[in-house]
Amino acid sequence: MGEKPDDKLEGGRVVEGRYRLERLLGEGGMGVVWAAVDETTKEPVALKFLRRERDDDPTNRERFLREANAAMAVNHPNVARVRDVRSVDGVPYLVMDLLEGESLRGLLRRRKVLTVGETARVIVPTIAAVDAAHAQGIVHRDLKPENIFLVGGKDVRVLDFGIAKRLLRGEEKRPVSLTETGAIIGTPSYMAPEQVFADEDLDARADVWALGIILYECLAGKKPTDADGFGQVLRRITTDSLEPLDVAAPGVPRSVAAIVNRMLSRNRNDRPSLPEVRAALERAVAAQDEAVTADIAPPTRREEAHVVVAPSIPPPEPQASPMTTTEGVVSKRPEEVRVAEAPRPKRNWMYLAFGALALVGAWYLGTRSSPSPSANAGSPSASPAPSPSSAPAPSVIVVASAAPSVVETTPSATSAA
Repeated sequence: MGEKPDDKLEGGRVVEGRYRLERLLGEGGMGVVWAAVDETTKEPVALKFLRRERDDDPTNRERFLREANAAMAVNHPNVARVRDVRSVDGVPYLVMDLLEGESLRGLLRRRKVLTVGETARVIVPTIAAVDAAHAQGIVHRDLKPENIFLVGGKDVRVLDFGIAKRLLRGEEKRPVSLTETGAIIGTPSYMAPEQVFADEDLDARADVWALGIILYECLAGKKPTDADGFGQVLRRITTDSLEPLDVAAPGVPRSVAAIVNRMLSRNRNDRPSLPEVRAALERAVAAQDEAVTADIAPPTRREEAHVVVAPSIPPPEPQASPMTTTEGVVSKRPEEVRVAEAPRPKRNWMYLAFGALALVGAWYLGTRSSPSPSANAGSPSASPAPSPSSAPAPSVIVVASAAPSVVETTPSATSAA
């Protein structure tokens, strides 16, 4: 057959005189993926080569090509696009869109648990992609966080249709399947019971189960099928009772927990359709958005009245009473807080003006009623003016209280003649 393509896959190599390899992106059980540049269009692409040790098995070659055929059959924006299927030295490789970002698995490693809104932003587009595949008679059979890719942290792509299965169509005698009878195909923790038992009539409801496990993992931070060892995982899937999502994550909305619990029904007839799941997630997100809006809404006028503004002039020492302490007024009713507002400036100035006029009038009347100094002394010369300290000046007391400020006057002391 000649030299295998991955014998000398290295940066800088040009494949078929067109695709220049740049860097290795990853390796899987079936293939090796490289970032490359199409020298014709200058666009970045990803090249997925069948692994050298897998090429000798015709079943692996057929499965590798089936991934391309399935992905190309599902024309949907949330399915990773396969541009072309080519071969070098007889070994097939796929030309795919180069995606920059991280898988849902990478996100869960960083975040552990996602909110309902974050989960919906990932799973709703995934449901749309999987539902489009089902419409073409294709069951993915290997849905898991590693095969859900987040491009730029927001756009979603479903990857790896390598073990996808075509359902019976028209006059076909049997479903297209490249696995031996009784073989278990898929990732154990995400496999539906009928997948574990290798049922020949496997259908789209197996993908509903897998998406239920993914939803559970996003919202609870763990899988309900987690166990020690392969056999224990299979037993949990097929016989043990799975912990309901509302028990594992009590904060999840009941409607979401209910739909996820239904997705994990062992009887596949009891599982909801993907449109039902999508609708339940969208309703939950809409309800939470309304709740968040209500929480951050501006306070009402009644709530604003509870804000107490300290007066600019310190208040007098509060008198002991059942409703006061040395630290201030203790109020148990909103109405009592409402009166503890700052003094109103306009009314304070009015009281001060009236107080000043009253003082001037009192001083003027006092001077008119006092005996003339010249009459008492019998001398035309005027007596020296009394010193300012000879009589106390009128005092003005401003009282800061809950009620509007009051101006009180204390009249000057008058000596007897």
